[in-house]
Amino acid sequence: MEKRIFIFILDSISLAEKNYLKKEYRKINVDIECRYYDFSLLKVDEVQKYSDDITICIDFKREYFVEIVKWIQKLRSVNFNGTILLSMDKQGFDYNISLKFLAIGGSYILDRKAWLEKPSMLINPTNDESVDAWIYNKLSVKRVAVDNDDVIDSLYNEILLHQNLKLNTLKYVYSALEISRKDEFLSLIKSHFKKKPFDIYSTKGLKKISNGLIVIWDNAEFCCELASVIASRNKKTVVVDLDRLNPTFDFQFPAKKRQTMNLSDVQRFYSSKELNKDNVLKFCYPTKIKNLKVLYGLDDIKKFEYFTNEALIELLNILLIENEFVIVNVNKFIYDAYTCLSVIKADKVLVPIDNNIVKIREKDRLLRFICEKQKIDVNKIGYVFFESDKKIALLSEMLNGNIIGQISFCKKRLNYRNIKKSYSRNMTRSIKKQYMLLVDRIISD
Repeated sequence: MEKRIFIFILDSISLAEKNYLKKEYRKINVDIECRYYDFSLLKVDEVQKYSDDITICIDFKREYFVEIVKWIQKLRSVNFNGTILLSMDKQGFDYNISLKFLAIGGSYILDRKAWLEKPSMLINPTNDESVDAWIYNKLSVKRVAVDNDDVIDSLYNEILLHQNLKLNTLKYVYSALEISRKDEFLSLIKSHFKKKPFDIYSTKGLKKISNGLIVIWDNAEFCCELASVIASRNKKTVVVDLDRLNPTFDFQFPAKKRQTMNLSDVQRFYSSKELNKDNVLKFCYPTKIKNLKVLYGLDDIKKFEYFTNEALIELLNILLIENEFVIVNVNKFIYDAYTCLSVIKADKVLVPIDNNIVKIREKDRLLRFICEKQKIDVNKIGYVFFESDKKIALLSEMLNGNIIGQISFCKKRLNYRNIKKSYSRNMTRSIKKQYMLLVDRIISD
C-alpha cells in the first residue's frame, strides 16, 4: 500500500490533542506517516522531497495567516500538487480568510472539531461529511457577502496568478461578493480564462427571445434606458408608457411642441374604428436614438376610466407586427386592467427592485398573485437591481433566485432627472455595459 504523508502544522493544537491524533492514526488501516511541525520550522524545500501524495493540514491561527498565505503560494509556485487543508473552528469562522485560502490554491476547509473527533476524514476529504460543505452551507444560510475592497482586490490578484483554479472555487468567490462587484468579477474571469465559465445571475427557466413584448413593472427610467440599449443593437423598438396614473416618458424623451398625440388618441381612434397601422405610426414619435420610437402616456387623468381593454390589445398587436421589440412600462396596481393585460401578454416581465426590502416583498407578492390568478408562467419574470448595491445573496431566496441583473446608481442620471433631459441618450459607459450584460441574458441575436 502506498504511503501517504500527512504533515500537520499544529501551532494551536494542544499536546494532548497531538498525542490523541497519533493514537488514532495507528488505528486506521492505512499506511500513514504523520509529521508534526511548528509553522516556523517547516520549509518549502523539505516538502518538495515528498511525492504529490501528501496532505498538509494547517490548523488555523489568525496571527499567522499572512505567513501561511505566502507559504502556500511558494508551494504552488514549485508545482506542488498535494492536498492542502485548512482547519478552522466553526465558532471563529472567517469567510474572508476562507475565500483567500481557496483562491490561492487551498484544497478544502475542514471543521476543526469534526476532524479532531474523526481523524480519518483527512484521508478522503472529498466525501460529504469532511469537506468544506459546512462553510458553503454557512454562506447560503447566513447570506454573508464580501464587502471589504482590500480582500476582494487581493482575491482578484491571486486568481490572476492561477490558471488551474477549480470552478467551484470561482463560484464560491462570486457567491459571496456584493452584487455591485459581480459584473466586474465576471469580466475578470472571462478575460483571464478566455471563456465564460458561469453566469453570476440566475437565468434558470428564463428563455431568451428574439422579439416580442417586454413589460417593465413600475419604473419608467429603467424602461426607457433598457429600450435605448436594445434599440442600439439594431433592433426596431418602440417604448410605450402604459402607466395611466403617472405617465413620465416626457421626462425621459422630452416631446417637441408638434408632438401632441399620445395614449389618449389611441382610445379615440379605436372608438371611431380608425385604429390601424397608419394611425398607430402617427402616435409613435422617433427619438434621437436610432431605431427607437416612443408612445407617450395619458395626458389627462380624467380620461382614465374611458379606456377599454380592447383598445390596448389592438394597439399591442399592431406594434408587435411593426416592431421587433415593444417595451411597455406599467404601474404596480394589480387591479389596473392595463397592468394585468400587459403581464398576461408579455414575453418577458422585468421587475426593477431597490434597497427597500419591504417594497421588494410587496412587488414579489403582487406578481405572484397575478401569476396564480391568471395562470401565468413565473419563469418569464426576472428581477433587476436598479440603483441598488444590495447584496444579492440576501434576497436570492426571497425571489426564488430570479435575480437576473443589476444597474448601479449613477449621479449623472440623478442630475438629468431634475432637468428633464434624456439620460437614456447620454448614458455613462459603465451603466450601458451593465445593460448590455442584462440584454444578453434575455435577448438572442
